Amino acid sequence: MPHVILIEDDALVRKLLEKRLVAAQWTVTALVDSAGMVERVRSERPDVILLEMSQRQANGFEIVEALHAEGLNTPVIVISGFDIEHLVTKMPEGATSDVIHKPYDQEELLQRMMQLVAA
Repeated sequence: MPHVILIEDDALVRKLLEKRLVAAQWTVTALVDSAGMVERVRSERPDVILLEMSQRQANGFEIVEALHAEGLNTPVIVISGFDIEHLVTKMPEGATSDVIHKPYDQEELLQRMMQLVAA
């Protein structure tokens, strides 16, 4: 089963998405924030990271940059309610794999995740 780390601070959204991912045969590590993210990715080796952009502890770009700086090239899908494409283009090449906007279709998100795993 593919493994995803889901970082979402909204409890309801996190639970609903986790339930859908488990139903789609994913192993899910669901987190409320990004504390210890680099170490967690290094130890768990997820296939994909789903990162909600408005994190309280660090913004999503700081997390992506930290992972990239450590050579952890796990595909990252950034989820945001904001128009952030112009900011994503400023990230190091290969640091972010995809951006999906809220509200989003869970089936579309699953398709994008599977494409990244298959690549």
